[in-house]
Amino acid sequence: MKERYIFLIVVVAFVLVGLIAGFSTFTIQQHTVVHATIEKVALQFTSAKNWKYWHPVVSKDTDLIKITAQNKQQEIVLPNNISYQIEIINPAAILIQKNNQGKTTKSLLSALP
Repeated sequence: MKERYIFLIVVVAFVLVGLIAGFSTFTIQQHTVVHATIEKVALQFTSAKNWKYWHPVVSKDTDLIKITAQNKQQEIVLPNNISYQIEIINPAAILIQKNNQGKTTKSLLSALP
């Protein structure tokens, strides 16, 4: 009987930890050093048409990609319903929102001297 209570407590603890981890937000940071001017780097990120040169997913089906642009916002829509919204904050910082089947991921790309 005592073993059942211990087992029940362990199961409940795992379920609670899983629920807490499932509702929390995670932040991942990555840094890359590029030996180029901010202006040259910013042109690659802020122009959706240039993504085909460096982005591994966008570069595959360049003929099937739909790119729209309005003011400081651009959108890339891939054939598999994955889309990227690009918002230019300034020439050295852009906000990217990826939508993939209901999941949204936001990334901030910034270039520093």
